[in-house]
Amino acid sequence: MYRTTPDVQSTMPSGVPYIIGNELAERFSFYGMKGILTVFMTKYLVDAAGQPDYLSDENAKVVYHLFTAGAYFFPLIGAIIADVLWGKYKTILWISLMYCVGHACLALMDLGPITGAWDMTPFLFSGLILIAIGAGGIKPCVSAHVGDQFGSDNKHLLTQIFNWFYFAINLGAAVSSILTPIFLATVGPWLAFGLPGMLMAIATFMFWLGRHSFVHVPPSGLNNFLAETFSSDGRRALRNLSPLFLLFVPVFWAIFDQTGSAWVLQAESMNRQFFGVTWLESQVQAVNPILILLLIPIFAFLVYPAMNRVFNVTPLRKIGIGFVLTAFAFSISALIETSINHRESGPAIELWEALPDNGQPKSLELCVQTARACGWTSEQIRHFEQTNMSSSLASTSAERATFLNKQLAAKLWIALKSSSDHPVKLRDSVKAAHAINWNYDKINPFMDTMPSIGWQFLAYLVLTSAEISVSIVCLEFAYTQSPPRMKSFIMGVYFLGVSLGNAVVALVNLALAATKDDQGNTALQGANYYWAFAALMAITTVGYVYFAKRYKGETFIQGEESLPITD
Repeated sequence: MYRTTPDVQSTMPSGVPYIIGNELAERFSFYGMKGILTVFMTKYLVDAAGQPDYLSDENAKVVYHLFTAGAYFFPLIGAIIADVLWGKYKTILWISLMYCVGHACLALMDLGPITGAWDMTPFLFSGLILIAIGAGGIKPCVSAHVGDQFGSDNKHLLTQIFNWFYFAINLGAAVSSILTPIFLATVGPWLAFGLPGMLMAIATFMFWLGRHSFVHVPPSGLNNFLAETFSSDGRRALRNLSPLFLLFVPVFWAIFDQTGSAWVLQAESMNRQFFGVTWLESQVQAVNPILILLLIPIFAFLVYPAMNRVFNVTPLRKIGIGFVLTAFAFSISALIETSINHRESGPAIELWEALPDNGQPKSLELCVQTARACGWTSEQIRHFEQTNMSSSLASTSAERATFLNKQLAAKLWIALKSSSDHPVKLRDSVKAAHAINWNYDKINPFMDTMPSIGWQFLAYLVLTSAEISVSIVCLEFAYTQSPPRMKSFIMGVYFLGVSLGNAVVALVNLALAATKDDQGNTALQGANYYWAFAALMAITTVGYVYFAKRYKGETFIQGEESLPITD
């Protein structure tokens, strides 16, 4: 028989270590997979024959942000299942199994090209759908499950435990963001996606081990859930929190989650040698969780106390400060992109000219791979071959056919160079180099004159400070501002805002992909893309200040009467 109410104690609840351990392993799993997703789709995705099936930058962003939107939409469904039917513990346990199957699909992608049996793409999308459902389904339940372990006698530990909870999230994210890009570059997708899957299985097992230590708040049932949701407290909580979570916070997440898409693609065109380390483009994301681990205690013990001496630092004011920092962080990205555009012509041409490898002719197969890497479709390649191939090729000797193949390869290589934008884009040159199996050590010397990755580290420092002011505060705020049996549901509403932010990014990139001109340019080319989102955040902040000044809510703790709160 499980406990349904917290023990009367002033110390840390016994079930917390199991939840924190589970969250650490689960976040390693999620962020390890998510961190390499953009690079995988633009550089490693192949068909059953092992031929490149890469997505364009815009389409990769669309898939990445639709996946993220799904992972943050399903929390609302998971919250309803937890609050109405299963309770938080059972919901987390059972939906985690679906999560594990999704990771298995990603790990099995490699077998298709090896055996010639299937393309990677169907397994990629199947795995992403299952992971989005699994990660989303348990997300609101885990954070609300943490809060359920506390009562009125140890409620003073809530802020501390939510900080430790976020610490565990980012420790798992930091380790996986460093390791999985290395596995992808050196071993292959099977290990890069398989290891996070193993960690997800371990996370599920750890959570099951703690079942007798947890407080199990039972589900309320549909009638009670609807009664509480539409009670005066429930309606007030939804009315108070919906503008914050569904209007203002989504813009923050629209910018923040582009660290896994736009910032990864930007890093490909930067000099990634920093402090004697050559960073892989997807590995740079590890800077965020590492900074979180460093900055949480700095903010808790230095920054917030110092600010409190000047003005009362309320949760709503912390969020507003975070919004300002977010706009500033993407402005830094815009300046970096401007510098890249000014400097890339020389390195791009130098790298492109060096690709034929000491003047030796490339095989037709490698030239076709390069064409696909540079965005040519199968139809374009087939048309080029039909137009340029000798009609007598099929009837000639093998020796003559080899000669004609080399001729065709040379023509295709020249066509690739002449059809590239003028000047040649650096990312096209890098993609072409990757397609003919150049490793990072061979590419890096061409990047010496490009902007240092240290500038992106600066943007990460600003954006991570914003994350501490917005994300951690929102987790605690969503819990404390919702009635006892609505806490998972309100957490789901908060995560729905994250989903909306990512959906906006996906729609923007879908529109940009559909409106490309013949040279591959879009309406928000280069730095304009970053300036547009920075401006959107600035406008949102102005509206948020008006909202925060008029906010009135109540604080709810398990086993305690509600207390009024204002900014």
